[in-house]
Amino acid sequence: MDRIGQFGRREFIYGAGALAAAGGLLAACGDDDESSAPPPPDEMQTVSIELDFLPNLIDSWLWVGEAAGYFEAQGIILDRRIPGADLTLKPKLLGEGEFDMSFLDTPSLIFARANDIDLIAVGTLFAQYGAGLIFNADRGYTGPADMDGLVLANFNALDWKAFMRTFLADGGLSTDDVTIVDPAFNSVAAISEGLADAADGLFYGERVSLSLLEGATPGWISYTDHGVPDVPFYNLAVRADWAEDNEDLVKRFLVATGQSLKKYLTDPAAAEAAFVACCTEGATATGTLESTTAKYNAAIPFFLPPGAGDPADATYLELDDSNMQSVLDWSVDSGLAETVDSPSDYFVSDFLTSDATEPSI
Repeated sequence: MDRIGQFGRREFIYGAGALAAAGGLLAACGDDDESSAPPPPDEMQTVSIELDFLPNLIDSWLWVGEAAGYFEAQGIILDRRIPGADLTLKPKLLGEGEFDMSFLDTPSLIFARANDIDLIAVGTLFAQYGAGLIFNADRGYTGPADMDGLVLANFNALDWKAFMRTFLADGGLSTDDVTIVDPAFNSVAAISEGLADAADGLFYGERVSLSLLEGATPGWISYTDHGVPDVPFYNLAVRADWAEDNEDLVKRFLVATGQSLKKYLTDPAAAEAAFVACCTEGATATGTLESTTAKYNAAIPFFLPPGAGDPADATYLELDDSNMQSVLDWSVDSGLAETVDSPSDYFVSDFLTSDATEPSI
């Protein structure tokens, strides 16, 4: 089995998942002085893009942008693809040209390149992971030192195992000081059924699902407060040679993406309409309108870099070099990766124009 094959994809958005988390890495910042993207061509161009998983709040901005006409204005027709059952194949299939673009999270790009799959990220879509521990609030845990002797549900995925090791080390502990159980990617059940004292989760995923299930706000400890860097979650990934051959198309796609993200995060009515269209009805529904909206509200800050503030005034799609380097350094220090390359091997900002990073809607 190659390194990519050790990953799966976890249904974190839905609260009752059965798949494992995959990864993707990125960074570098866009050039604020770069000129706007070229005008769209006379003829429309179709771009095939593989979704994160089933349609959910991570990729609902595509429906917002399509409804608002942003992609059409850039001469683009969206061809959205739902991934196959084996989500570990996403980097491989992108590398083989099964589609033009894909959403990849940490550390898929690291392991893709380690497997000689020449993929790059051209924009940051979900700038923060938002990973941490969930638990019943009456437990009153405040940090890793409180975990000594407890049963912890840790997702069976390399990135989440690295998160846990880093978190425990910040309190002077190791996995030998706790009992680790595999929640089969359903940490909400692990807590609600009393199988673990605390469990892996996302602030806008499992934490919200547990709150809706229990009718009370659960306890939460963020891993980024205890040694884990601000790891970007999702990136727009492409084949390096395809991006070079389609430079203007990639730039125009990113302009429409920046506009779509901004409208998605600043217009709740547009977001709700997208949820109805993509995520909460029919065979591919991943939650109710109530649960999806609750997770969307919790997720808004995580689409942007730490401290970005109001989405109406934020910069989109960029990540600075220092953050990228900190993630790469941590990847090696935590045992997530044996070796890493330079930031530019995973993320390039050449395609980010000011119209994309500072979008007008």
